[in-house]
Amino acid sequence: MFITQVALTEKWAETYKNKGIGFYSMHPGWAETPGVAKSLPGLSERLSGNLRTGEEGADTIIWLALQPKEKLVSGAFYFDRAEAPKHLMFSATGGSHVLIDSVVDSLRSLSALSS
Repeated sequence: MFITQVALTEKWAETYKNKGIGFYSMHPGWAETPGVAKSLPGLSERLSGNLRTGEEGADTIIWLALQPKEKLVSGAFYFDRAEAPKHLMFSATGGSHVLIDSVVDSLRSLSALSS
């Protein structure tokens, strides 16, 4: 999901750059939440007490929502209130753009939007 989120953010930022709309992606960090405990029980148990709180995980998304768009970079990825690298070595995110047009076409089809 992360790969698609970042690539869609970049795609939409480029597509709508002249419309005055900003698109941003972010990562909350690993937080000790019921969702993490249920979906990744081993990780949750091993790192119990060392994960972020729900509030700490929500910090960057709230910060992004409150920033004037002039202070942000459309298409950027944010972590801990700062722009962060999107494509790390060996993470396989750099090639995600190959499939993104088909994802966008599928979304348009599902929402009945024209190209």
